[in-house]
Amino acid sequence: MRISIVIPAYNVGHAISRTLDVLLRQDIGLHEMEIIVVDDGSTDDTAEQVRRFPVIYIHQQNAGAAAARNTGFAAATGDLVVFIDADCEPKGATLRSIIEALEREPAALVGGIYAPAAGMPVVEGAINEEIRYRHLRGPEQVQHIGGFCMAMRCDQMREIGGFDGKCDRSEDLEMSYRAVSKGHPLRALKQAVFMHRHPRTLRSWLKDQYRKARGRTHDALARTSVKGSDGYVGHRDWASLLLAMVSAAAVPFVWHAIGRRLLVGGVVLSMLLQLPLAVFAIRDTGDWRQIVLLPMQVLRGFAWAAGALVEVIATLRRRLAHPARPGDLAAEPQVRS
Repeated sequence: MRISIVIPAYNVGHAISRTLDVLLRQDIGLHEMEIIVVDDGSTDDTAEQVRRFPVIYIHQQNAGAAAARNTGFAAATGDLVVFIDADCEPKGATLRSIIEALEREPAALVGGIYAPAAGMPVVEGAINEEIRYRHLRGPEQVQHIGGFCMAMRCDQMREIGGFDGKCDRSEDLEMSYRAVSKGHPLRALKQAVFMHRHPRTLRSWLKDQYRKARGRTHDALARTSVKGSDGYVGHRDWASLLLAMVSAAAVPFVWHAIGRRLLVGGVVLSMLLQLPLAVFAIRDTGDWRQIVLLPMQVLRGFAWAAGALVEVIATLRRRLAHPARPGDLAAEPQVRS
């Protein structure tokens, strides 16, 4: 069974060589796989780095990761397609475990989990550990597969449709919801492990969280048939979001004792919620600096609250300006066969 690996790439000259080198050293022969790198209008040395390897290189004008993934899939010739990020390195027999999972369950979409944050800067490592904590404690069957590793049979991809380029930073979530609505099971494989190197500053991470909150809120409002936990967001997240909203609402009233108590109480309770995460990260990495997760998660709560509120307001404005008519159906993204 031949596998097509599609990698969207935008200004990843610093990371793509390592990813391709690790992929080519997986226990999959070159006759069993093809690697397709779609350069989404990079302005660095991504093209030069990619051309050093025996892979298929495609260049397109900058159109976003969703469009790049669709472009790569259109060029794929395999039976299975695996979408991975340009800074993701599969560990061990990850690709083989993905192939075996799709052979056992042809209708499924499968994803992987993060490896421990080994040797990463403190903020990058904290981001990694927070996501790994979710992966390890989440169920095997989920309703959301992350775009860092999403795999399926090519015929299933054609049936589900392509990635939606209108979903900023949440095209994987929208694709997952659409697959679930069509009856496809989603599996998070604990044995498919990736080292995901995404160097970020605290500011860029918070900006990304704001955008993801907008995308997740948009998808939740648009696809009300998907209820409850998606296997990624849990009760801790909802509580953190609620506490952030309470704290933010108290800011204009800090001159009053009640306002100060609400603000401080919301922040303290939010940090206490994150203690199990911080303890896990310190044990997982052996790095006590992972305690930084406590204030980081509080700040993320504020970013989520802002993103959710802005998207709710934007959605209400759109619906008031363009009321939905009975029988209207949203067009699904298409991919070429």
